[in-house]
Amino acid sequence: MTERKCISGDSHIVEPPEVFEGLYEKFGEKAPRIVEDPERGHLLQVGARTSLVGRFGIAGNRLDDPKTQELMNQGYAGLRKGVFDPAERLKDQDIDGVDYEVVYPSMCMAVFGIDDPRIVSAAFSRYNGWLSEYCGHAPKRLGGLACINLHDIKEAVQELERAAKQGFVGVSAACTAPRDRPYSDTAYDPFWRAAEETGMPVTMHIFTGTIPGMDLPESWDPIQ
Repeated sequence: MTERKCISGDSHIVEPPEVFEGLYEKFGEKAPRIVEDPERGHLLQVGARTSLVGRFGIAGNRLDDPKTQELMNQGYAGLRKGVFDPAERLKDQDIDGVDYEVVYPSMCMAVFGIDDPRIVSAAFSRYNGWLSEYCGHAPKRLGGLACINLHDIKEAVQELERAAKQGFVGVSAACTAPRDRPYSDTAYDPFWRAAEETGMPVTMHIFTGTIPGMDLPESWDPIQ
């Protein structure tokens, strides 16, 4: 009898603070950064919007349990060791009976909506570098998806090809394109072609729109 494997096709990582270090100092208020709130723990701040870091690490806990809120308010300190240590993540996989994970970002999903392409590219470059090392610890159990900025197609192609060489199993692109350049635009053709040639799947996760809230004009077909 053939042994079946359990594959998680939508796992996530919680980005460590170093992924965002220096971006605020270089680019200013629009850049993502980690701040600490005395009551709510660590927050990701992107412009005026904030996300609770601890909220990304509560798998297996109920939101209506007061202890879960206490856990979230610990910020990074409340996260499981596997968030930072891939060897510990493999132990978590064994607990859950998972053989392999396709790894998406968590906080970097908010970066797709930043309207300064320089910030998006800088943040994704840092993230991809970190994730490559993390998943490289166990490539047969952890398959990373590189984040790609499609504002500059030439740059996006170069990053996709680099990701393929680094051992990523695919890339994560914005789930909604800019209003003035939908994905049906031929400008994206070199990127789609490069994805085909490298055999790199292009994924589009919810909450990764180029416009906050994944806004789409009413006249558009959803797949555009």
